[in-house]
Amino acid sequence: MSETRIIAAILVADVVGYGRLAGADEDRTLARHRGLRNDLIARSTPCIMAALSSARERGRRRWRRHQTW
Repeated sequence: MSETRIIAAILVADVVGYGRLAGADEDRTLARHRGLRNDLIARSTPCIMAALSSARERGRRRWRRHQTW
């Protein structure tokens, strides 16, 4: 069997196993997923906002530099 097929079989088995486990306790799985997602967003928000602010300022400087008065 090729390596690609082996990896695909492992992935399918993992997805099926996860689906079975998640379905067994769906409410707890969804609550855990939401909690992890919210934690990740809370930790990432300052970095994302800083990057957006920095990019916006670079865009303004670039726009000002190309203005001709």
